[in-house]
Amino acid sequence: MLGRKRPLSVLRLDDAIKLAGTQLKVNGTKVFPNEWQATSVSVGMHEIFDYHFTAKIPEDLDILRSQVKPDLPWADEHFDERVGGEPLNPAPSYERWPYYKQDEKWRKGNKFSHTYPERMWPRKANNPNIVSGGDVVEYSKDNMGIRYRYGDLNDVITLLIK
Repeated sequence: MLGRKRPLSVLRLDDAIKLAGTQLKVNGTKVFPNEWQATSVSVGMHEIFDYHFTAKIPEDLDILRSQVKPDLPWADEHFDERVGGEPLNPAPSYERWPYYKQDEKWRKGNKFSHTYPERMWPRKANNPNIVSGGDVVEYSKDNMGIRYRYGDLNDVITLLIK
């Protein structure tokens, strides 16, 4: 098909990650956003558009970890926060993220501009009922879009099963 790129087949994830980094360095465009993470920035960053690859995901978790090299144990903790069903902000693991610095710069009123758990569980975001001990007991009403309630990761899973 004219103008359409074929996905690059890569057998290992570590090779795909290295290749993506090389493509970013070689073909990336330097952009200067006004803000990043809801904070004004003046430094440029590189972006590459329409980049994709195909890689085989190992079935063995240890092999997968050796290829991807996640920051463990933080990555496991944060994954649990992302799929845990609560729109956390902040998600508690941010304090243990190996690259986290400048606490006050990135949070306003103890909240980040956004978090992955909020994005994956938007239906209840900003609607917790808090008890005196500070623990969330339940969430109040669903957030609504123009006509329907917000969806979440459970809705995606339900649709994929059908």
